[in-house]
Amino acid sequence: MRVSWARLTNVQTTQPVSKNWRVWLFSSLGLVCGVLFLILLPLYALQLVQETDRNELWIATTVTRAISIILLALWIGVWQPWRLTNMSEQRQGRVLSIVCLIIMAVGASLIWLDADIYRFPVAGLEYINLVVINSQILWLSRRGWVRLGAFFAIGSFLLQVIINISDAPIATVAVIYMFGVLIAGLLIRWWAGLLLAAALPLLYLLVELLGGVNSPTIPLVVLIYTIILVALAGVVALYAQSLEQALQQADARTAELTESQNQLAITNMQLENQTYTLQNAQDELQRFVAQQEAQIAEAVATIRERSIEIHTIQTPLIRVAAGVLVAPLIGTWDRERSQSFLIRVLQGIEQQKVHTVVLDLTGLTLLNDAAAQMLERVLKAAQLLGCRGILVGIQPEMAQTLVNLNLDFSDIHTASDLADAVMYSLRFNQRFPVSLRS
Repeated sequence: MRVSWARLTNVQTTQPVSKNWRVWLFSSLGLVCGVLFLILLPLYALQLVQETDRNELWIATTVTRAISIILLALWIGVWQPWRLTNMSEQRQGRVLSIVCLIIMAVGASLIWLDADIYRFPVAGLEYINLVVINSQILWLSRRGWVRLGAFFAIGSFLLQVIINISDAPIATVAVIYMFGVLIAGLLIRWWAGLLLAAALPLLYLLVELLGGVNSPTIPLVVLIYTIILVALAGVVALYAQSLEQALQQADARTAELTESQNQLAITNMQLENQTYTLQNAQDELQRFVAQQEAQIAEAVATIRERSIEIHTIQTPLIRVAAGVLVAPLIGTWDRERSQSFLIRVLQGIEQQKVHTVVLDLTGLTLLNDAAAQMLERVLKAAQLLGCRGILVGIQPEMAQTLVNLNLDFSDIHTASDLADAVMYSLRFNQRFPVSLRS
């Protein structure tokens, strides 16, 4: 199975939704290792006191490491905490995770390469504890507890220094101490590494007072290594401070960008809502316009129907005798009414089989151009259908209008009243046009 190093070292930016059984298993391993170390430590300590020069200070530091492993295992396994981090802490968490992986790899190598492990089981357990506590620190950094993991890492290095300070060379102690200085300067605060580097002589003095150093240490050598560590911590401090400022600016820009994106998202949401509202309004308007158009069309159709009915009422066609149809003209006339009247008269001639149509002008208030032209068209159309046309009730003003318009009514018979026109039409019982004017 391929291991993703980015997934192994990155800090989790979202809170886990549930507790993980793998964390319980990992925590149980740390708990068992710490308890076994405490149980086997007395036997191992007696054997080491007889064969080596290690003393009570070594036992105390070893017990401290075992207790820290137990407590941290309980805290990780039961609560499985998580903490939200920013970009700077995520970068620090990746650095701490890489350091822990390197230390675990070195510790695992020592477990298989050190021959003393098989002679002293607790010595092998000590290497296992080194791997376990770094695994715990790795877990803390991945869950967002980067500085807490850094404090535990520094504490582990200090315990290792105290354990090896009695019989290890000053150069080995300084190298181990250097890792703690680097972690303090990079992961805690830029000034923490300076303080820890300057505290190396105090640590030697404390261990000497507690009887942990069997041979006197040369103060000049300690001072030289202290100056080197302080200089290294100063360089790390400058780098960490500039990096922290750059990351703070990046965080600020990221926050501004996030705020801009949020504002843009809000604006887009508002635009979508407004677009949705406008779309609904447009749909409502279209439905309203369609309803109005339908109502207007219905009203126009109704008006047309009523107009036809009104025209029918105003211009009735009355059959007064066999073959004689009377059409009285009432009111004023326009082109639309004239066209409707022409159609009705022609339909009446065809449907009722008449031979004479009488146009009664008695009720006509005004004979305008439209009405006069209508009379001419009706009479000529009736002649084309084989029907005679008679005009009744022509007044002097009407006669003058017809003359002024140069309309030809030479073939049309006129009568003074309706009775005369009907009696005249009954004299003819054949359907063919003749000159009726006397």
